[in-house]
Amino acid sequence: MFYDRPDKFFLPLPFPPLFHPLLQRRPRLRAAASISMPKRLPPLNALRSFLVAAEQLNFRRAALELHVTPAAISQQIRSLEAHLGSQLFIRDARGLRLTAAGEALLPQTREGFACLERAQAALIAGKPQAVLRIGAPAAFASRWLVAQLGDFSARHPQIALHLGSSADYIDSDDKAQLKLPPDIDVLIRYGSGDYASAQASRLLAEDYRAIGQPALFRQSQPFAEWLADQTLLHDDSLPEAGPRPSWSDWCRLAAVSGIDCQRGPRFSNTVLVREAALAGQGIALLQKMHIADDLAAGRLMLVHPRGLPSPCAYHLLLRDAGHPHALAFANWLRELCARREENQAPAAASGGRPQ
Repeated sequence: MFYDRPDKFFLPLPFPPLFHPLLQRRPRLRAAASISMPKRLPPLNALRSFLVAAEQLNFRRAALELHVTPAAISQQIRSLEAHLGSQLFIRDARGLRLTAAGEALLPQTREGFACLERAQAALIAGKPQAVLRIGAPAAFASRWLVAQLGDFSARHPQIALHLGSSADYIDSDDKAQLKLPPDIDVLIRYGSGDYASAQASRLLAEDYRAIGQPALFRQSQPFAEWLADQTLLHDDSLPEAGPRPSWSDWCRLAAVSGIDCQRGPRFSNTVLVREAALAGQGIALLQKMHIADDLAAGRLMLVHPRGLPSPCAYHLLLRDAGHPHALAFANWLRELCARREENQAPAAASGGRPQ
């Protein structure tokens, strides 16, 4: 016996329910006999925006990490909330925080993306890695970049990085003829950024700090007299005619006169200058990023609290701006440098030379 009500009907054997001939002629009954499908899942972009925003609790930082605008993050969150029918964030006097629904969704979303990443890694594991060749100044590479590369490799396991350094990656007198070396896909160059033969994008700039070994600071005498007794270490990695920060510039900044700013040994690169300073051979002018961990560990101390700005900066040059691997590295590095410039605080010293 059959009924018009879709929630109550009986199907005589021997036909399986979904293949009964009467169901083929009655769409209404066929729909009732089928298994109901789950609700459509939210878009991945909306879930990804929620995950990063929930971990950062800041839409601006989430936008920076995902290379979009804060407005785009807000739009994705609103779309996800409309899809789920639940509010996920609350903004109050304490800032941005998750609702109970957001707290419940966060661990499941995190695990879902982790599962996708594991699946991707398993698929990539059997494939050969693509090689991306990076060039950078030695101090930039050794004192900062190398420590960050693990994050890129975790995000892009399909790309094998080959990193090399050279003094040629710092501006010289013939910078107008700059060309990427044939064995480099991505070049990080320190200089003015005014390159007639190549298109460069600025990454970040660093102040120079006067530093020395703590043992040098134990004498008690007026600062100008103390400075006059110190050996000045010089970094010749930038050409003499270029905008290299000098001890003369620093003495003007520190309002100190009567110092012979040309005396002292000279070194061909920043790495050697740092090693000489660590060995107690004198005081040096070095970029903050090159000495941050030395200051934190007490191996070096600041001579003066103020930094000396430099007209030079680190710039990024790509051989092929459309290459997906080079573009992935460039976007990652720009994000990293933008975060550093946003979050860095003035380098601090424990103690230091009294002024």
